[in-house]
Amino acid sequence: MNPNDAEIINDLLAVCYEGEAFYREAVEYTQVPAMQPAFHQMAAIKSGIINDLKPCISPAEANYQRNVMLIYGIQQSYKSIKAELAGGDERQAIARIQVLEQCVLNLIRDAVDKVKAAALHDLLKMRHAAATAAYMAIRNKPPLMAA
Repeated sequence: MNPNDAEIINDLLAVCYEGEAFYREAVEYTQVPAMQPAFHQMAAIKSGIINDLKPCISPAEANYQRNVMLIYGIQQSYKSIKAELAGGDERQAIARIQVLEQCVLNLIRDAVDKVKAAALHDLLKMRHAAATAAYMAIRNKPPLMAA
């Protein structure tokens, strides 16, 4: 794999690992039962991306990253949203999840646009469509539902 593709894939993997863990825990923290199916779906989407992309990266490529600060920011956002859910601030957490997942979708869309390997491009395009559908399930849950 070329180094550019490896960087893009590693960025996605880093975000998906954090996102999958977040959504698996969010199912337990949420006090809005209507959010549980959406959180399960988001965890499954992230897991699917990990399962598809992890075998594409060789051990020598495993540390290539391009957007270190962006990835760090997304990871920190997942952590702070988890604290909001655990603290009972469901309304704020859902609103922030909606914004955060739009950033993640943009990262996947950028990967679709930039990855050169045809097989990876097609795989990412398919995963982007699934992630968009899962995002819509969360976006269509207004923060006011948490009241």
